[in-house]
Amino acid sequence: MILDGLETTRLRFRKLTLGEVTSWVEFCSDEVAIKYLWFTVDEAKTASEAWIKKQLLRYEEVDCGLCAVELKETGEFIGQCGILLQDVDGNKEWEVGYHFKPAFWNKGFATEAARASRDAAFSHGLSDHIISIVHVDNERSAQVALRNGMDLWKTTTFSTFPVNIFRITRKAWLATN
Repeated sequence: MILDGLETTRLRFRKLTLGEVTSWVEFCSDEVAIKYLWFTVDEAKTASEAWIKKQLLRYEEVDCGLCAVELKETGEFIGQCGILLQDVDGNKEWEVGYHFKPAFWNKGFATEAARASRDAAFSHGLSDHIISIVHVDNERSAQVALRNGMDLWKTTTFSTFPVNIFRITRKAWLATN
């Protein structure tokens, strides 16, 4: 898998396991964290398990998916970030996705992880562009996409939600690296 074992200055990526279900319930139980997602806090345990199982399936099918992101210093599991193959408006698109526990917001971890994922996607030649799918009202995630060098590409519907699609091309990425 592309991101398994990847390290940044402060973070380490690894494949998720079913052992993370209980820890991920913490994220899935936070009303602010899941405000733009498809489930409610009442469904946190079920959603956490389904979420992680979906990533395990993605690893098998396309050798990518959200990974566990840990602090290198302590090994603490703080969130998930990775490369996802998504169907957007009938086209297959490679997305950098990120979700972090609220206790780790506003510390630059999402941006650091998203940049590493973007760089890995381009370095492995996955596409001539990479996207991030962000609910139109999710300013926090939009800011991560912008700091990841992406620009607003289009607005559409994804999984019944209104979303902004942010995008960076390989050419733009190369110009900044």
